[in-house]
Amino acid sequence: MSDDATKTEAPVHAALTPEGEVKSPVSPVSEDAVISAISTVFDPEIPVDIYQLGLIYAIEIGDDDKVKVEMTLTTPSCPSAQELPIQVEEAVRGIEGVSDVLVEVVWDPPWDHSRMSEDARLALNMFWGHAMNVSIAAKPARRALPPLMPLTDGAAERLRALYAKGEQGKFLRIAVKTKGCSGLSYDLSWVDAPSAGDESVSDKGVTVLVDRKATLFLIGTVMDYEVKTMSAGFTFTNPNEKGRCGCGESFHV
Repeated sequence: MSDDATKTEAPVHAALTPEGEVKSPVSPVSEDAVISAISTVFDPEIPVDIYQLGLIYAIEIGDDDKVKVEMTLTTPSCPSAQELPIQVEEAVRGIEGVSDVLVEVVWDPPWDHSRMSEDARLALNMFWGHAMNVSIAAKPARRALPPLMPLTDGAAERLRALYAKGEQGKFLRIAVKTKGCSGLSYDLSWVDAPSAGDESVSDKGVTVLVDRKATLFLIGTVMDYEVKTMSAGFTFTNPNEKGRCGCGESFHV
């Protein structure tokens, strides 16, 4: 056996020919192949694959062609928390040459929409603000996208009144919390200034803040202010809601 043959350590496949068994080397597993496989996995609630969505944090391919994938989810309460890691494992395991797969779900750092690709942001109608101005500065101008959370005239008028009086100098911040029998509820609070985890949404001359972790639950939601016989307050018409609990306190998507 030649020295070159002695140094060959690549995995092999065997094929039977009239001359006997012939073995040919298998190409090492590539990161591009792993990414292509992962890109076939979609969040059932979102029309974007999970790689473009930014849920994949790390891909490690060992010398023995074992693949480790670190991924996250948009939120710990994601309804697909069980199935998505399994789908990723199955997709990667189907790559020729992969000997084993380990998929680990991590929460640090927490996911936010800044991790999405440009295509994913455009698909979700969430590509606005400074990031848009920087990325398309050299491209033909695109039509302006609507705000994440449009305000009705009633909501805008009420906010102007609050900002001008008791809550002057503050911002209304909107988040989604885990609460109630359906799992999620709207959470409103007054803050002195935006934090690093807030999106600033301006419509009809007023500004509200939206928790970035809540954007996927709130995109397209219309905020209104309703006055009823016994109560008055802000309301949300959310196209992402799939149902509400009987008391109306919580919802699920």
